[in-house]
Parts: sequence; C-alpha cells; structure tokens
Amino acid sequence: MTSDSPPPGTTEQTTGDGTAAVDSTGDTTQGSDPTDTEQGSTGEPDEVHDHIVFVYTGHGTRPPLWLPTGGENDFVLSPILAPLEPFHDRMLVLSGIDNTAGPGYDSSLSPTMGAPSLLTGGWVTEDPQTCLATAIGPSIDHVLGEALGSTMPLGLLRTGVLSGLEIPGPCPSGAGGLTSRLTFGENGIPIEVDDDASGVFDWVGQHVDPNDPELAELAELVSPPPNPSTEFLDYAALQLRLAHFALSRDVAPVATVSLGTMALQVVFPGQATTVFEMAHTNGDDATYVDVHSQLSQLVADMAQRFDDTPYGTGTLLDHTIIVWLSETGSTQAHSSQNIPVVIVGNASGRLRNGAFLDLDDAVQADLMLTLAEALGVPLPGFGDPTLQAELLDELLVR
Repeated sequence: MTSDSPPPGTTEQTTGDGTAAVDSTGDTTQGSDPTDTEQGSTGEPDEVHDHIVFVYTGHGTRPPLWLPTGGENDFVLSPILAPLEPFHDRMLVLSGIDNTAGPGYDSSLSPTMGAPSLLTGGWVTEDPQTCLATAIGPSIDHVLGEALGSTMPLGLLRTGVLSGLEIPGPCPSGAGGLTSRLTFGENGIPIEVDDDASGVFDWVGQHVDPNDPELAELAELVSPPPNPSTEFLDYAALQLRLAHFALSRDVAPVATVSLGTMALQVVFPGQATTVFEMAHTNGDDATYVDVHSQLSQLVADMAQRFDDTPYGTGTLLDHTIIVWLSETGSTQAHSSQNIPVVIVGNASGRLRNGAFLDLDDAVQADLMLTLAEALGVPLPGFGDPTLQAELLDELLVR
C-alpha cells in the first residue's frame, strides 16, 4: 500500500498478490487475487462494515454560541448546532477536550500547529531545508483506513474544499503547507488532499457498478462542479456527498473531508466579510450564528443521507461515526483548549449516543483512541507517548 498514489488524498489497498489496486495514473490494475469488494446489481455492498467520517472546519467557534444548555441527556442544542436536532438522540456533543501535541505545546500555537496535531496527537515538524513536514506518527484516519479497509479498494478517502493555506515563510505552503496539514501516513509523511470533486468522482466511479443510479446523478453535479470560491457551501456539500457515496458502496471505510482551513477566505451568502475576518472581530452574534449554523447544516445533511441509505438490517448511519471537529477551541482566544466536537452515529451500537458530556482533562489523543476502540480497532496507545492516551470509557457502550 502507498500513501502517495493518485488520486491525491487516497490511501490505496493492495491486491492479494501485492500489486496495487490503482496504478500511478489512478487506473485500475488486475492482480491474481483482487480485494475489491464485490458489488451487487445496485452497487450496494454485500457485506456490512463499520465506517467513520471526519469533517474538519477550521478556527474553532465561540463557545457561548456553540455549547448546548441543559443536562447530560436533556440537553438543548445551541443555535449553531440547531440543524442537528433531528439527531439529538443519536449524537454526542463533547466539550473539555484539549488539542495538544505533548510537552512544550502552548495552546496559543493552535492557529499554526493545531490542525497537524488534531488527528495525530503529537508534534509535526517542518524541515526548513527540505520543507518536508513529518508527524510523530500516522494520523488516526490513516490507521483506521489500514485496519478497516483490507477488503476494499481504498483505505482512506481524503478530500476537501479550499483546503490549502498560504502562509508566508521559508517553505512554500499552498495546499501542502504545514498549517493546513491534517492527515499523515506511514512514518508521519503527509497525505495529500484531493480538492478536485471531479477527480474524486472519476476515481470512486471506477469501483462501483456502472449501472448504479446515483452515479449518473453525481456525474451531472461534477460536470462542472460548483466554484469553490463563490459557491463554497455547494462545493462542500458535493464533497461530503462523494464521501457518502464511497462509503455506502464500500469503496472505502474511512473519509476525511476538510471544509476549508483555519483561515477560510470566503464570503457566505448574505454576508459582507469572510469567515476568517468574522472570526477575528467582535461582530454581532446573529451573524456569527448564521454562518456557522450553515456549516452545521452541512453535517446534518450528510448524517441524513447516511440515515436514508439502507445498509445491512438498518441504515448506513447505524454503522457509521461522523465526527465534526476543529483544531481550535475559542476562535477569539486562539486557544486549542476545549475544542468543539460533535459525533453522530454509534458504530453498530458500540458508541454512546444522546448525551452532552464535559470531559475534564481529556486530550484529542484520548478521543482518537476511543473512536478506534468503538470501531473494533483496539490500539495500545496513540499520539505522543507523554500524553498517555486513555480510553474515554464514558463514550463507550460495553
């Protein structure tokens, strides 16, 4: 398996004889014992698998406008989270989790180091000579893709919209800049993000029944796709739908979708300033809620699509965890403490639902370790060893 083969942002699986399921151009190749999941006449998988989707939005939130009110089980969602109300009893809202990288990490580093540490649980460094970013180890999405995707064409689908970030400095940043890194493969080497919805569609389409009716619908949506700069929400919705399509057909068990970066320079409909500018001002609460509830709506729409998809004896959401999170806690404080985390779904009943939990002294490595446990992938540890990542037992159904 390689982490740098096309399409960008994918972690391919190999065939039984060790040959790759995709070659360097993304074309399918044939091994003597291909491991592609057999597809039925409708393109639906024949076996039931658990899945996970990480949805990343940058620069945190304003906690008073984001946090629910009420008790652990009778919580009331905030205006920002209100679009997720249909999933009140099938979700977890978590506070109290810090995004840290280990000794010496200052929470004020969140704007530049927060994204790389979020899914890796440790430091990520950039060599000023080679400009190569290297993590302490693989990110959790890569780890889970390896463990859950052995019988699928792909382990991890890594996509996004405007996921690059230009940061002045000695190394060119762009789509590969350290600040915008989120996913890392073996030996901590970054995995590229595929922001091209048409390319994602073309590759995923190679691995499903050509008569699948949704294939034709998606073909229309990507011909051409929305403009990500002027139609950000539509483009984000398309990438999330492509992730759903890939997971629902068992092309991959894991997807990570970056909806922008910590400095999202787009203006939402009806607004006068960019999302990034709004984060750095004391603008009125109603405007902030309007913008960020639209991001919440994207997650809610995705969850609904999963729940509308028959899978096994239930729906795809019954066998999926959707994790929406950010690298920063308080936007205005630039702090990585108390990052916002919403989880929808329960991975075949192994993850608790219907609760708002304040997790005291938890770190993101604890959460990643717990998500792996819920998906049937127990790990001896995760992230920087000094963090001593532990299972969050209050999240699990034993």
